[in-house]
Amino acid sequence: MFEVLKGTASKSKIDGWGRSEEATKSATGNRRLDNAKVKRFRAMTDAEFDAFCAGLIDWLKEEDND
Repeated sequence: MFEVLKGTASKSKIDGWGRSEEATKSATGNRRLDNAKVKRFRAMTDAEFDAFCAGLIDWLKEEDND
């Protein structure tokens, strides 16, 4: 996905798109949030989805030429 989006979305954001809405982790290294649960899921916006679909078409065409 990172290649398709040509680096316009961070790898951590892309990771969040693939996680369930219930996915959490324990906060570490931040006293304010110590022992809190941090959400790992990130919803993909309509604009991000459109950018991915457009990038996917270009990426597939490039792969066919290789």
